[in-house]
Amino acid sequence: MTDEPNVDLGDREVAPRNEILRTEVPVDGAPVVKDIAGDLNSLQAEVGGWIEAVATEAEDISVYCNEEGKIEGLPVNPNTDAIQALEIVLSPGDFIVGPLVVTGFDPETGEQEDVPEAALAKVGLA
Repeated sequence: MTDEPNVDLGDREVAPRNEILRTEVPVDGAPVVKDIAGDLNSLQAEVGGWIEAVATEAEDISVYCNEEGKIEGLPVNPNTDAIQALEIVLSPGDFIVGPLVVTGFDPETGEQEDVPEAALAKVGLA
């Protein structure tokens, strides 16, 4: 995990251009909003390893987890309300381990962007 401080939602519009506002759904607490550099290394640091995209029915977000989380024995993520709110698609009997990172996603450009207000509201952060 990085040592970046949590971001006040009111300060979102002044985030540096090379950073995106994202939400973390940790294993040991409630979802939080933080700025993160919008690159692969930053996403990997947040999940503690290689990233894997998690299927979601929401078109305006991307969700990532640790690709080897189950192999590494990471704890089950107990934030089921947030996981359900993000419309994550799981196979029967499947579960999420380790922290999740949520970014905004622009389906027209394929680029990551700030987490939309609607997604923040779904996990109780707006």
